[in-house]
Amino acid sequence: MLTAQFYLLNALRKLKRNMPDLALKDLEYALKLNPAMTEARLVEAKIFFDKQAYKKAETSASHIVELRPSSPEGYFWRGRARFALDKKEEALADFTKTILLDDKNAEALYHRGIIYTHQAQYEAAIHDFTEALDLSGEDKKILYKRGTAYYEAGRRQEAYLDWGKVAEIDYLKAQDKSAWLEESEKIQRKIKAEKLMTLAQNQIKAEANTQAITILSQIIDEDLFDTPAEAHYQRGRLYAKDKAYKQAVQDLKEAVRLEPDFALAYFELGMLAGAQSEQEEAILAYSHAIIFNESYTAAYYFRGKLYAQREMYDEALADFVQTIRLNPQYAPAYFERGAMYYTLGNPKLACLDWLKAHKLGHPQAGDLYEKYKILGLG
Repeated sequence: MLTAQFYLLNALRKLKRNMPDLALKDLEYALKLNPAMTEARLVEAKIFFDKQAYKKAETSASHIVELRPSSPEGYFWRGRARFALDKKEEALADFTKTILLDDKNAEALYHRGIIYTHQAQYEAAIHDFTEALDLSGEDKKILYKRGTAYYEAGRRQEAYLDWGKVAEIDYLKAQDKSAWLEESEKIQRKIKAEKLMTLAQNQIKAEANTQAITILSQIIDEDLFDTPAEAHYQRGRLYAKDKAYKQAVQDLKEAVRLEPDFALAYFELGMLAGAQSEQEEAILAYSHAIIFNESYTAAYYFRGKLYAQREMYDEALADFVQTIRLNPQYAPAYFERGAMYYTLGNPKLACLDWLKAHKLGHPQAGDLYEKYKILGLG
């Protein structure tokens, strides 16, 4: 009789031959024979992570944590999966647990440092990156991240020292020095672009639109990003706020040309087209936003409103239903869905929606409910 260990070893052989899907089949057999086999769960978690099946990787790693609470690897891989799923707080807890169980785990320190950087806890990030470097030596990915944390913490000279070390490591390893110089210039452009983008974001927060547009224009004109879609998108939004619609549309269209799956840019194009009564263009833009982000609540809502204006009531109703499914507390969607139900001859459902919208704070829903409840509920 074939054992779980046999299937595990078979899976490892297939992995060495770059056959992850077949390896997963063997792991499935191994776990059927021995559901508590944490070694198989660990290999499974790593494969799922490499395949970007992060939810499955999280589930596999959670099984390890349940079966062996003292296993640092279970927490580590669950942390990796949760970070990829944008569950940063939970990932932080997992990496912290990993480090408590194994204080020599440089990778856990590195990944926790990344989360601290995301949270603007730069000194904590610097501490973790430094600990990771002490354990692993001059790893350029850790040096680069520590340099970024130094820079954001205002410790510019230390940042430049770290980035200089990264450049030196690359130069010493480079066979083609001219290629290295070209790559180094790209890195310098990227650093400059990131600084300017941060400055632009600060100006946007301060509602200093003219200054922000000037900075974003510098990023675009100097070609600092390989694909400056984000700069075009941000400048387009600012032009729209300043009612410079032609320039706004040009920038937003350039953003989606550079990044065809840029859902946010499509949404802004929809808003601009809708504001100028170009309903067909707006519906098309919102539809693109939804194609690239199926959970884009606002895109469903505004497309639904346009469908309603064009008397496409079934389509409008479907969009308002989807809006509510994604955000059950969004009062305007209940209000609009109520209008669709009423138009389609269902005053009872209309009144229920208007009542819900009223309870959620919609200013007009209460009046409609009082006016029509006799038809709907009487």
